[in-house]
Amino acid sequence: MMDPSPDYDVSDEIEFFFRYLTWGLRGVETGDGYPPPAYPPV
Repeated sequence: MMDPSPDYDVSDEIEFFFRYLTWGLRGVETGDGYPPPAYPPV
């Protein structure tokens, strides 16, 4: 197993993954820059 780089945190990866999933599956999320601007939150 490789040592993770000092600035890498698995929780960040997981958080990004779930944030992507929530807007990716629903179409939008609270923002965070992921949905395109033409896709306003509902």
